[in-house]
Amino acid sequence: MLSRPLLQIIKTMIKHLFIWALLLSWSCSVKGPPQKVSLQNLEGKAFGSTWELKYSGTQDPEVIRSEIEAFLKAFDQEFSTYRGDSKISEFNQLGSHQHLKVSSRFIDLLKLAQQFHKETQGAFDPSMGKTIRLWGFGGGAKNSSPSKKNIMVAKNQSGFDAIKWNERDKEVWKTRPLSLDLNAFAPGFAGDLFAKILVEKGVQNFVLNIGGEILFRGEREKNKSWVAGIETPDENLESDVHLAFKIKDLALATSGSYRQFRLDKGNKNSHIINPFTHHPHQSDIVSASVLAETAAQADAWSTALMILGEKGFPQAQKYGLKVLLIQKTPQGNFKQIISPSLKEYLEINKL
Repeated sequence: MLSRPLLQIIKTMIKHLFIWALLLSWSCSVKGPPQKVSLQNLEGKAFGSTWELKYSGTQDPEVIRSEIEAFLKAFDQEFSTYRGDSKISEFNQLGSHQHLKVSSRFIDLLKLAQQFHKETQGAFDPSMGKTIRLWGFGGGAKNSSPSKKNIMVAKNQSGFDAIKWNERDKEVWKTRPLSLDLNAFAPGFAGDLFAKILVEKGVQNFVLNIGGEILFRGEREKNKSWVAGIETPDENLESDVHLAFKIKDLALATSGSYRQFRLDKGNKNSHIINPFTHHPHQSDIVSASVLAETAAQADAWSTALMILGEKGFPQAQKYGLKVLLIQKTPQGNFKQIISPSLKEYLEINKL
């Protein structure tokens, strides 16, 4: 689902977080000599990016690998906007009021998208597929900025209210031309679904990373936590951890404008499109990280909070989210803006 040119960037970001998730956890042990635990380590490619699973348990790793690869292949077939034969591409090519038969999972994803669209008061809007492509993202042509006329046309061909479904008959349709782009939270949704499969198979302690959206379940070993690290949002830094903390039974997602952008006449156009203006978002907020119960929620809200900034904290608090925004000052320094709920969390869990 993610564009191929971004593959190496995403790989690097995932690698950095996992180094911290696995190495820093040793500093969280209780007193006494360390007891080594054997972790199974699986990884592969998915959605033009990577996936990685680390777990403790006796489950056969090759069986787990086979299941996750089959799951991700089917998920990609359904939701990848980079595949012309995917179900979502079929939906995007529909005319107004044409119905399409889909799976229950497809409708579940639409229902979640609608939920997050409402929770964020429109700051998360996956109906902007045409606008995203117009600005050269999501598989669109990487050329100069679009005209005001084309932006207005794309804006008129969006709006989540135009997406309809019949859950009983498993049909979806749209009341005006628009394109869905679910890349802002589909990897998190995929992670949540497969995490349930792992738990059903008796895997209780694991870290699952799909496309950079990370779920932490249980402990690395008895009395030793997993640890997450959020990197400093600077495209010039190879690796620099801004904040590290213990984490259990939560998901972490980070959105940022500092790595994924297009240069246009010397200006950086962020890949994060503001749904209220349909232009690349311009802000001194360069990174938004969210801790949530599910990866889909963390994924969607991290994107929305890049738009909302600190004024989105009360709404995020309402849904139990823990938020870290990083602001770049005019002097080029980085300033933390921490939500009240994350402050409370870090009082106990910060390293």
